[in-house]
Amino acid sequence: MRLGPILGGERVPNVIDKEQKITTRSPSSIANIGPGFDVISMAIEGLQDTVIISARKGDGLIKVSSRGFNVPSGPGNVAYHVASEFCRKYGIRNSDIHIEIIKGVPPALGLGSSAATSAAVAYGLSLLFDIKLNRKELVMLAGIGEKYASGSAHYDNVAASLFGGFVIVDAETGEVYQKIPSITVPVAIVSPLVNYSSEHRKTEYATGI
Repeated sequence: MRLGPILGGERVPNVIDKEQKITTRSPSSIANIGPGFDVISMAIEGLQDTVIISARKGDGLIKVSSRGFNVPSGPGNVAYHVASEFCRKYGIRNSDIHIEIIKGVPPALGLGSSAATSAAVAYGLSLLFDIKLNRKELVMLAGIGEKYASGSAHYDNVAASLFGGFVIVDAETGEVYQKIPSITVPVAIVSPLVNYSSEHRKTEYATGI
């Protein structure tokens, strides 16, 4: 239910001379639990995205390819925007990055599909380039993908996909409060078939119904 240990410490960007590759996986999630709109979320075991990131010395190109559920590749994918922000913020200019996404979380069903991809990409890039991000930095970076997907940055789903368990996010400070249940919690998920148009951003579309 979690990608791995949360890293901390100083950021020391690597210059990649030879091609390097890493694979990360991130689970689906359910958010807006009870009164916690954009604040409370939980990771769901069973559905996950797999992301393979490779980097080599180059001119700063970013390529994104996606398989499954007709999710777009290229700049139309949340991974592209997370990677672009990562490179801008942490000074990655001399590496070409290829991100391959194998979608296991279906989109537009309230299961945090874009968040799963964004979380896996944010965490994978931090490992690949040895840039040690803390919890808040990881959440904020992954939130860039959510901003592209829904029209506004929110961190509940990405926090659950990054850290697993039951998560509460402080919307003002970006702090994450995590509690992993000590017992197995069965969850029944019912997703109605909705004729969702990809021309609309999800949050804007939902609030207009």
